[in-house]
Amino acid sequence: MKTVASGLNGPMGIAADAAGNVYVADTDHYVIRRIDPEGKVEVFAGGTPGLMDGPAKQAAFNQPTGLAVTPDGTALLVADMNNGVIRRIDLVAEGHPVTTLQGDWLYRPSGVAVSADGNTLFVVESGMSRVVRIRDGLTSVVAGTTPGFRDGAPESSQFLPYLGIAVLKDGSLAVSDPGNYRVRRVVLNADGSARKVTTLAGSGRYGHSDGPGDAADLVLPAGLTVGPDGRLYVADAGNSLVRAITP
Repeated sequence: MKTVASGLNGPMGIAADAAGNVYVADTDHYVIRRIDPEGKVEVFAGGTPGLMDGPAKQAAFNQPTGLAVTPDGTALLVADMNNGVIRRIDLVAEGHPVTTLQGDWLYRPSGVAVSADGNTLFVVESGMSRVVRIRDGLTSVVAGTTPGFRDGAPESSQFLPYLGIAVLKDGSLAVSDPGNYRVRRVVLNADGSARKVTTLAGSGRYGHSDGPGDAADLVLPAGLTVGPDGRLYVADAGNSLVRAITP
């Protein structure tokens, strides 16, 4: 392991594009940083707290957290937590213009993922303890109600989520549920609505042990990503480990 970027302030989300650039949400500096394949670190977007679209270097964010690169590699999506919106940074156009995506205001959106076809966004709305989707500018609840823990029907399911969300190879969602020491799975129907919520990993106990998904112990699972092998990799923040889950 080596350090590739320092001097950050509360870095949260991280994402990479096909060219090998790594993007980091430097949350409490209100910027997105880019680390190129040679290791050069620069401010890619943002700089002062606020809400302003426009060229990346002139745009303003307010505690950017979760990041995701679209499947076609043309855009970086940002969960702009304290602004309650999802932002889009164009990775191709000159100046990398930033736009605010159409949709309802969200209460502390902290994680974002994109469907394989690029048409649907899934967002962790941590302030409401739920997962929502944005498609064609319309926002709807996927799963989650009041804070707590409950598997089963999506309309009665409960989470204590923050930051981590990923689309698994089968199209279902993995959601970090650090308040319950678990990673949850949201099984989707063909139209993108939720069919059921299950526990993918985590016993709910505070600790560290490997084993079958619901028997393993996690502490504060945070960032999630899916590897080329289809396994889900989990930043187990409380144990200072990276865990691998075979869905």
